[in-house]
Amino acid sequence: MKLDNKDKNIIIFCTILSTIFNIYIYNKSTEIVMMFLVLYFIHKYKDTIKSTENMEFIYKDKYIEGLDNIIKIINIYVVIRIILILITKFGGFNGIDLVVVGQVITIYIERLQRKYVKSVNGVEIERKMKLINNKYMVCLIFIIFIGFTHNYFNDIEFKDNYISTKNYEYKNIYNEENKKEISLIGNSFSVTFIEDEKTNKETNKYIADIKLLLKIDVLEEYSRIALIFMFILVFSQLNFKDKTKQSKTVFMNVFLILALVFSLVSFNTYSIDLEHKILSNNPYRI
Repeated sequence: MKLDNKDKNIIIFCTILSTIFNIYIYNKSTEIVMMFLVLYFIHKYKDTIKSTENMEFIYKDKYIEGLDNIIKIINIYVVIRIILILITKFGGFNGIDLVVVGQVITIYIERLQRKYVKSVNGVEIERKMKLINNKYMVCLIFIIFIGFTHNYFNDIEFKDNYISTKNYEYKNIYNEENKKEISLIGNSFSVTFIEDEKTNKETNKYIADIKLLLKIDVLEEYSRIALIFMFILVFSQLNFKDKTKQSKTVFMNVFLILALVFSLVSFNTYSIDLEHKILSNNPYRI
């Protein structure tokens, strides 16, 4: 797909407009504009997406129908994404979610081709996709991954009144004056909140935010390591014996999607925004 001058002008205009809006009006304007740009390009170039040149079909109508369904799903996804951007307080657009969607769509199109297309550019479509390559290597990596997962979560202490993770420590105790004392220690800060009559109503919400932050922190740290394992597993699906053969397998798609999902968790800004909220909304610091 080649962008024309109109497309480039629209991208430049939207970038400038969203930056201005992001600074002065609404801090998520860039995310919303990006989603509308996705809608614009999908609808403008849907004929390119549905191009059937140099294709020989088994069932052309069903193939086109499948591509139409993809466009409908993207439309629904973009609308839901815009709504979530508007109603949620945290997180930032990083584009990885679109990569995940794009990969799922690529896999779906490949499935459509295997089912309804006979050949592309005179090359016959391979009907069956191999399940897995290098089984013993995959088993070994999985054993190491399971061991890492067990050790990672085993080292984390999660109790109602005490939580310890790699980056945070949370305590909820009663001090010598029999007042509830809540503390959160991070890599670069330490804050304590003592409940009194004025702050009593805020305590449960404050504790809930802290626990949510720590749960997200655990998932983010785990996802960063799991992401590396998934990329190693993707690499394991290469056909080392005969590089001329197609090495793509069912499990390669599975590992790649999991890698992208772990990326989505790893590189979001939710924990940063939530930590800022907890520190700035602390009802009473000592």
